[in-house]
Amino acid sequence: MSGEGPTGPTGAPSPWRLLGAGLLGAVGGLLAALILTDLLAAAVVRGGEVPLGVLVLSAVGLPLGAVAGAVLGALLAWRAAGRGEDPDAGEG
Repeated sequence: MSGEGPTGPTGAPSPWRLLGAGLLGAVGGLLAALILTDLLAAAVVRGGEVPLGVLVLSAVGLPLGAVAGAVLGALLAWRAAGRGEDPDAGEG
């Protein structure tokens, strides 16, 4: 370890921290999209016929959720590093 903390020499977060936060965000976004798709499917199946928009949304919902989660995770890591916070540091 170089002992530099969560930011690199320029004050920007390390690429590995951004990658890890992005991957974690992608998993979280994928799970959230899966839950929303299941809820949407349960609501639509009761109604009988499935509209085309719902089919398209269910097809692209999982990848879009993963991408949105990855972007959100990377942005949150960037913001935390910009404020000098170390998410790995404990309370005491």
